[in-house]
Amino acid sequence: MRAAEAVERFGDRVFEVLRDSPEDLCVIKGLTPGRARVIRESFAQVATIADVDSWLRHIGLGKADARRVREAYGHDAARLVRENPYRLADDIHGIGFLTADSLRIMLGIAPTAPFRLHAALKYVLSLVARSEGHVYLPLAELADRTVRQLDERRAATGKWEPNPELV
Repeated sequence: MRAAEAVERFGDRVFEVLRDSPEDLCVIKGLTPGRARVIRESFAQVATIADVDSWLRHIGLGKADARRVREAYGHDAARLVRENPYRLADDIHGIGFLTADSLRIMLGIAPTAPFRLHAALKYVLSLVARSEGHVYLPLAELADRTVRQLDERRAATGKWEPNPELV
């Protein structure tokens, strides 16, 4: 009921009032300054969650993945994902290397970023372990499979042409 009163009283400015001058809410019968502060804090928490979810969706995560990331990382979600999206593959069930790698471009991460290469090596080793039962690959074969995995031209054309930056 009080929310409706706030909207009726402040109209389009209601969010501005909640954010910048919650004491103005005290004109609504029964709202004390203390209660107005609690409402502002609650509004700020919900707004932060919405901002993080919106940003995660903008960079390419689906709704469920964005929720899992936000729940796992809390208010640090955006910072942690910006620093290294490949941590998602280790930390968030249901998000793997390919999803994390798809975020790379939106985040402006170079194709040769060391944490990308490290994540790709782990991904290739896990693929080989699951599909072929290997727990070890000779270094040359691991490097070759990883370069093939990382080559974006191959992904776009279906032909493998090694990217000189990755070889």
